[in-house]
Amino acid sequence: MEAFGPQTLMGRFSQLMAPAALLGTLFGLLVFTDHRLFRHSLVGEFAACAVRQTGRLPSRPNLLILGSSRALLGVDPDLLESASGMTGRGVYNLGRVSRSQNRNHRFFQDLVNAGVRPRILVVEIGLEQLGAQSTSLPDLGYRGILTYGDLFMRLTGTERVSLLRKVHHGASAVLIKLKTSLVHLFSGNAIKKYLSARDGEADRRCLDGTDLFEGGNPARDLERQRAAYEQKFGPLHVAEDDGFYVGRSPRADIELHHLSRIRDLARQHEIELLFVHLGRAFQPPLSQEAARRLKDAVPELLLPPAELVRQSWSYFLDRTHLNPQGAELYSSWLADVLVERASGANGATLVEGS
Repeated sequence: MEAFGPQTLMGRFSQLMAPAALLGTLFGLLVFTDHRLFRHSLVGEFAACAVRQTGRLPSRPNLLILGSSRALLGVDPDLLESASGMTGRGVYNLGRVSRSQNRNHRFFQDLVNAGVRPRILVVEIGLEQLGAQSTSLPDLGYRGILTYGDLFMRLTGTERVSLLRKVHHGASAVLIKLKTSLVHLFSGNAIKKYLSARDGEADRRCLDGTDLFEGGNPARDLERQRAAYEQKFGPLHVAEDDGFYVGRSPRADIELHHLSRIRDLARQHEIELLFVHLGRAFQPPLSQEAARRLKDAVPELLLPPAELVRQSWSYFLDRTHLNPQGAELYSSWLADVLVERASGANGATLVEGS
C-alpha cells in the first residue's frame, strides 16, 4: 500500500498543474475572443472602422442603422441626418457585409451592453430570407460578430430541424469560429486593428472596403437581371410582385425568431424600432396584397412607394447595391418618412409614402 504523505500529495498536485493550466488558458482564450471588440475586429476590410463604431459610439445617438452591405451603401447617414433635422447626437450607419437577423440581434445586444441607447433603430430585413421555402440552413458568412453561444444555438427558433442536427451544426460553427479567432489573434491582426482604432471617433459609415463590390462586369450583370425579371413579371414599368409569402422553412423561422428578439430588446429599452427593405435592381415593388402579408409578420416595416422603387433602378452599382445617387434617393425618402412620423402627419398607410 502506497504511503500517503506530503510528498505524495505534492506529486499528485503537480500532476494536475499541467491540465489545469491548459484548461485555464483555453478558458481565457474563449473569453478574450468572445469579447465584443475582438468579434467586431473579424469583419475583414471594415475591421478598424468596425472597432471604432462598436467601441466609440455616443451613448444616446439619434438613429442607428443595422443591416447588410445593401444598407451600408444604400443609406447615407449624413444626408439622412441633415434632411431629417436630427442634428447633434448623430446618425450612424452600422451596415456590414452579409445579412442575418441573428447577426443584427447580436450587434444590437452588443450596443445595449455597452450602454448605447439610440432614440431610433432602423434594421434592414431581407425578403430572400423571410420568404425562404427551401430546407437549406443559414450560411456562416456572418459568424465573426456572433458569440460562441450564438453559434451553438444558431438554429434556435425553428422546430423544422432535429435536435441532433442542431447540436452538430452548432458545434461545427463553434469550431470554425475558434480556429478563425485563434489565427486572427496569433497573427497579430486583432492587436493591429485595435491599435489602429483605439484613438479614433466612431465613423458615420464604414466604406473602407466597399471597393470589393466594383469587380466583374456590372453592366452585363444588370442587363441579365433585368431580362430575368421581365421574363418572370412582364413589362417592368407596371409590374408588381404578388408572390411573396413568409416562408415555411428553418431559415425563415430563424429570421422571424431574431426579429422578435430585436423587437423585445427595443421595447425593453424604450427605443423606437423600424424595419426597412432595400431591393435588387429591377426587382418589382410588392403588390398591396403581398405588402400586407409582409406587414402582418413585420408590422414596423417601412416600404418605399412603387414609383420610387422603379426610379431607383437607374442608380445601381451592381445587381444589389445602390450607387451614391441611389443612396441619396433612398435616404431622402427615409428622411421624409421620419419627419412625417415625428410630426404625426403620417397616417397608417400600408406602404409608406404611397
